[in-house]
Amino acid sequence: MKRIFLSGILLLPAIAFSQSITGKITQTGHEVSYVEVIAVKGEKKQTVISDEKGNYSLKLLEKGNYHIQLIQEGVEVFNKDITVSGDLKQDFFIEKKKEQQIEGVSLTARKKLIERKADRLVFNVANSIASQGMDGADALATTPLVKIDDNTGVSIVGKNGVAVMVNDRILNFSPTELVTYLKSLRSENIEKIEVITSPPAKYEAQGNSGLINIVLKKNQNLGWSGSFTTSL
Repeated sequence: MKRIFLSGILLLPAIAFSQSITGKITQTGHEVSYVEVIAVKGEKKQTVISDEKGNYSLKLLEKGNYHIQLIQEGVEVFNKDITVSGDLKQDFFIEKKKEQQIEGVSLTARKKLIERKADRLVFNVANSIASQGMDGADALATTPLVKIDDNTGVSIVGKNGVAVMVNDRILNFSPTELVTYLKSLRSENIEKIEVITSPPAKYEAQGNSGLINIVLKKNQNLGWSGSFTTSL
């Protein structure tokens, strides 16, 4: 009986931290892709980017009151306070911007947050409001198609294997060493993350593998900027 009772107690933290917010983002009946969704609770911030069909899924660490912000092309387009006490289904509708005629104003071209190319998806981290203040591992976890785990390392959805590069140089680390290194990077020093689903032949990708290339801003080096520890 004691063992059963203790097992029940050990399961409580997993149940308490299993809540999530999922839903779809639309605008005038159309799905809105690649919108940054930010959930803020006190000093804690969690973020995700909606997929091509406007779907998003936020895994929350704890229950409570959250301030939700939607960022589209670098501009906040929606915000709302919600209370989370378990798994929550929450759709968001973005109002269409009113067109205004402005004379004598020069416009500066801005890269899209997510760019789709023939062989890759490009996440322009420098244009991401939600990614500011993160480490490299968190920025990578926010990237569409990418998953990251402290134990198993980095993976691409639909790929059997993945190699990670920084400025086109492959990192030969174990999964745990790779995550540790990524955590030593700052999102403010990352220009973009390229998820290459069809790698060039020169990388000799075998089978159904992919590449992730983290492009740092100029004057950034590839050295360790944090501490690295291992234990047996």
